[in-house]
Amino acid sequence: MMSSPKFLVTGALGCIGAWVVRNLLQADYAVVIYDVGTNRQRLQLVLSDEEMSRIQYAESGDVTSLDMLKRAFEANGITHVIHLAAIQVPFCRANPPLGAQINVTGTVNLFEAAKSAGVKQVVYASSIAVYGPREVYPPGLLRHDAPLTRARITAFTSRRMRQPPACITRSPASAVLDCARIRFMVPVVIRA
Repeated sequence: MMSSPKFLVTGALGCIGAWVVRNLLQADYAVVIYDVGTNRQRLQLVLSDEEMSRIQYAESGDVTSLDMLKRAFEANGITHVIHLAAIQVPFCRANPPLGAQINVTGTVNLFEAAKSAGVKQVVYASSIAVYGPREVYPPGLLRHDAPLTRARITAFTSRRMRQPPACITRSPASAVLDCARIRFMVPVVIRA
């Protein structure tokens, strides 16, 4: 007998996370929140009291700790993951080591914990930053299906980093996702 789906949502206390939790609960899925934050204000804005009572909270929400992630998977019987935990660009610029620790190492830790728990698929959401800077695209609204062209990203990044384009071949996120596909053999769905 197959168990009922149970979703672990990292970064669930953020704006997008709160809406993801809402949609999962309204589709009648079990949800476990894994977030280092404690402020539930966004959830309270979009969820009813009944929906709030159906949420489970993992012991800790620190994606930088592989042991804590593994315990959360084991203790809660996680079958699906939606990974939203990250810190945004201004904070990464202010503290690059912390940005790498959370956004890169934390994501790799999540894939490792998912593999150990036998999770078959991870949904990884990113920000519009995956498309690169606005200035490499034509004026107007950026469509959700706008092509992510290496030439545009590489040219802009090399100007910003003052390095020749040959030094930058792909984004750190693509390297992490390649790692997930190869090392962890976990299919990854990416939505920006």
